[in-house]
Order: sequence, then structure tokens, then C-alpha cells
Amino acid sequence: MKQSCVSAFARAARFFGLAAVVLGFGAGSLLAQGSTGKIEGRVRDQAGAPIANAQVFIVGSAFNALTNPQGYYFINNVPAGTYNVRAAFIGYKSTQVDGVKVLAGQTITVDIQLEQTAVQIQEITVVQQTQPLVPRDEVTSKQRIDGEFTGAAVSLMAGKLKDSATAALDESLRKLAGLVA
Repeated sequence: MKQSCVSAFARAARFFGLAAVVLGFGAGSLLAQGSTGKIEGRVRDQAGAPIANAQVFIVGSAFNALTNPQGYYFINNVPAGTYNVRAAFIGYKSTQVDGVKVLAGQTITVDIQLEQTAVQIQEITVVQQTQPLVPRDEVTSKQRIDGEFTGAAVSLMAGKLKDSATAALDESLRKLAGLVA
């Protein structure tokens, strides 16, 4: 009888411990939601057409998003505060909206209109390489005046290794032939 009381107490303690952990994680995520907000909106051109894949970011932070084909974007979990939001896309002038106030638990809508502009590219200079990748006279092995080998010293060693491998193979086949015959 005493044993069953102890195991019942242990089960109850485990249950309450697990419940405390689950509630702790749940309360932590609720607390995080209470101090952050969301920025959403659309990026369009001067004619009102959506701009897909435009980059929208909060200046001075790592928060950013790309617009979808309808020009819609959203940035979640933005800490409450006042920010500058900028949108950019190739072929358009970058536009910044200053003083965007993000409130905890709120969604703020920031629609941005980009102005089309000509893309300026700089001059490209093409230079031909004048030195070959491998000099012609260093393809074969030769001894320099200082006594060191250049170029194909490695290929000379590979040739010796090949000869020794061939000799070892011949020796193995001779032994095998002796066993078979």
C-alpha cells in the first residue's frame, strides 16, 4: 500500500513538472508576440502595376523581404519602435519611407511607389592575357644550373613508379602461373 502512494506521488510530480515546462514555453512565445509587430504593404510602379521581387528592408537592420508577383511583402517579428523602410529594384529609383511606427501586436501597412529610372552601367575593359598558362619550355624535364629539376620531375618519378608496378605485376603473374601449371 505504501509503495502505491509513492508511485502515485511520483506520477503527479512528473505531470506538474511537464505542465510547468509547457506553460513556460507557451508564455515565452506570447511574451515575444507582445513586444513585436508586423510591417506589410505593396510595391508598385508609377502606373500602379505591382513590382515582383523588389527588395524591401528596414534601414540599419537585418529585417527584409522580397515582394511576390502581386507586389505584396511582409516583415514579421519587428520589435516595437520607429523605423525607416526602403524598397529597391533594378531599373527603379530606391525609395525610403521615414518614421514608420511599429506597435506591439499591430500590423502596419506601408505601400511604396518606385520611380522608373535608366540603369547606368560603367565601361568594361577587356584585357588579353599575354603569358601562357604553362610555358612551352617547361613541359619536359630538365636540370637547371642550380641542380634542381623543373617541370616534369614528377612525370619522371611517375615513369619509374609505372616500371616498378609493371615488374611487380609480372612477378605476380609468374607466381600465379606456377600455381596453375
